[in-house]
Amino acid sequence: MRFKLYQHWALIIQTTICMMFNHSAFSSTQLTDKKIIQSAFCQRYFIPQQKDQRYESCVVIEGNPSPSMRNFELGVLFLTQDTVMARDYFMTAAKFGNRDAMYALAQSYDIEIEHKDESRIFYWYQQAALLNHPLAQFHLAEIYYHGKGVPKNIRDAFYWYLKAANQQVPESQFAVARCYEKGEGVAQNYQRAFEWYIKSAENGYFLAFIKLGDIFLYSEFGMQDYAQAAMWYKKAALLGDPYAQFQYGALLAYGRGVPHNSKKAFYWLEQSAIQDYTPAQSLLGRLYYSTHLNENFKKALPWLRRAAIKGDHEACLTLGKMYREGDGVRQDFRQAALYFQSAANAGLVEAQALIGLFYHQGLGVPKNYELAANWYRRAGLQGNALAQFNLSTLYSKGQGVEHSDVKAYAWASLAADTGLKPAIEARRLIGNYLTVNQLANAQRLSAQLSHP
Repeated sequence: MRFKLYQHWALIIQTTICMMFNHSAFSSTQLTDKKIIQSAFCQRYFIPQQKDQRYESCVVIEGNPSPSMRNFELGVLFLTQDTVMARDYFMTAAKFGNRDAMYALAQSYDIEIEHKDESRIFYWYQQAALLNHPLAQFHLAEIYYHGKGVPKNIRDAFYWYLKAANQQVPESQFAVARCYEKGEGVAQNYQRAFEWYIKSAENGYFLAFIKLGDIFLYSEFGMQDYAQAAMWYKKAALLGDPYAQFQYGALLAYGRGVPHNSKKAFYWLEQSAIQDYTPAQSLLGRLYYSTHLNENFKKALPWLRRAAIKGDHEACLTLGKMYREGDGVRQDFRQAALYFQSAANAGLVEAQALIGLFYHQGLGVPKNYELAANWYRRAGLQGNALAQFNLSTLYSKGQGVEHSDVKAYAWASLAADTGLKPAIEARRLIGNYLTVNQLANAQRLSAQLSHP
């Protein structure tokens, strides 16, 4: 298994080298219909007339008059079947100053699964970088940035990132932008960071698409623009990135930067959810639930459960509602309470108000006015009108808290200010039998509670 994995990475290196350099073995072996030249050397390793044309490639390479290119191309040819031989050829080519061979040597050591020779990796990347090899410069920068086998040096990392970025390496352009954004190895400069993110994106780097989406969505660098965010997320979404698919789907769902389109929103969120991206699973389930259609309750349930298992609190809250109402599931107050409790513990205000209600009424849990009051208070201080009103009723009756008409008025007043009709009526009734001093104290307490 390990050998096959190594072969896989060796093939990737071979393919990358062939794509990067026009003079590689596989780009120079376009044979004519002439009779294939016999070669004892090539016959030793390859069978003539093979469909993959390695024998023919070998013959052409053998005839290359340049020892630098001949050895480099032989190294590329042998890379997937004999790494030791390939390295020998690369080494010979490197002695002739072939920077591509130096880079290939570094790559061949870099793909080792175990016992990486960090010193050789660094040496050959450095030699190729000094000869202005763009990818070697990027990898050398990565070594300095992460301190792999050498002391971490952010300034040197930025130097080499910039070298490669100026040679249009998109990953390096992204890294230069990151350095400018964070002030790593260079003075912080958001404008320069933005410019380099754009350059990286223009060269097709998907992480730059995502970063630009975040910049425009979250107003990083003071540039909020939902339409721009949607455009960049869509580019990354089309490349299969689950985070970008989620963000683009969410923008479609809420009509931000793009026209509202439920069908497309569900599509992109599902593409992300299928890749096990928890926020997408949660939002997809919640959107299905929000349609209030029985057929969609069944679609919502599995996504919400998957998200809840992984700790998504919004999913827990929605599942609690489904079990409370019996939407798509058998009504089960105990199960609802468990989900509400989980979401409440995580700080979701609505869940805190609902678990307070369950303790207040004894739904799925033993009735406990004190716990109800505690949860109502936590949610009420964060502006939840239902919790504020219900806490007012507990103070009116002295359940779980001391009896206090002043506090009952104060909490009812907070809820009434949101327009909650039962709270408006409760405030009027309680106010009728408060003394002038009590009413003043209640109003003062209400003001204090509204700004905790």
